Amino acid sequence: MADTVAASGDCRSVIAVWDLPLLALRSTIVLPQDPAVELNAVMDLTFAPATDGVFYVLQRSGHLSLWDVRAPRLRQWHTKCHTGRTSSMKTCQDSVHVVTSSRGSELKLWDVRCMSASNSVRNYVQVYNLHASEKLALGFDFLNYEEFLVTGSDSFFASVYDTLTGRLVQQIPLAPGQVQTVCALDPGSLSFYAVFMNGRYLGVVDTEGPDLLHDFASPEQIKAMYSKNAWDEVYSRNMDRLLEASRAAQQTVPINYDEMLAIVRDSELPICKKLLRDLTSEYEANIRASTPQLVQAFQDFYAKTHHTDLGEMQLDQHSGVTPVLSVVRSERVTLRCNGYGYSSVN
Repeated sequence: MADTVAASGDCRSVIAVWDLPLLALRSTIVLPQDPAVELNAVMDLTFAPATDGVFYVLQRSGHLSLWDVRAPRLRQWHTKCHTGRTSSMKTCQDSVHVVTSSRGSELKLWDVRCMSASNSVRNYVQVYNLHASEKLALGFDFLNYEEFLVTGSDSFFASVYDTLTGRLVQQIPLAPGQVQTVCALDPGSLSFYAVFMNGRYLGVVDTEGPDLLHDFASPEQIKAMYSKNAWDEVYSRNMDRLLEASRAAQQTVPINYDEMLAIVRDSELPICKKLLRDLTSEYEANIRASTPQLVQAFQDFYAKTHHTDLGEMQLDQHSGVTPVLSVVRSERVTLRCNGYGYSSVN
């Protein structure tokens, strides 16, 4: 939004431009559709910094477009920037670079001076693709005045990249769950907020301090997370089918997964019944495929939370050998006296 102009987009890629002083609608334009995308929504819309009326539009189909309300022809160019479903974007303070994100585990940095309708998805300045992003529409942000980029992930990690080189600087483990979006505390900060997919957790991450890893609280939590991940993968692969089936059963556009599934479950249409069978089959396949990782997660959990009390140990009467501890812990105590440090281990 500029001082005198506001713009908005909707789920059908309709762009509306408003004149704020007059409180009037200036124009309404429908962006090109993509036959491969069931609902080609506007995923993000942002104005370029220090400009009056120049903004970018990112569609779910992976298309990026530039608009200038000062020109007779509002849309300047419209090009494909991702092959996967897009998520969000941010403009740099120099007003000539834009970062876009998509499922398919990638962020891309673009120089808009080189963009045109003939551009391909490969004409980017830099790519950042070492984080897991196949299920969610993820948010990201700049850190330390655009020196770094931080993004969420499908797993419980936030990933920090060097903006210039694309190098993965650090993967920060957070609480179990999908980190849907991150937001810097302020433009010059190295710390950021993290919001999780389940909507139950909001955290502040200080990248200048030690890592903080929140372990699983119970075996039930581990099982619930693996089950949820299996469903999320199913939803991600079948999102267009879910949209198509739910819209066939009910003409209004559903808001989220739960609403779409409720519509499909309640419908007697063949397309809905077949989709439910396919979703259940894929979910069971995902559960089977993730069983080895689930078993390992259980083993790690019990190794960390169950330790033998030395006071309760008894000698084996047959062998006379003390059982070996599976985990050995030590405490390090530092003593200081007259400026000198002494260290002992208990």
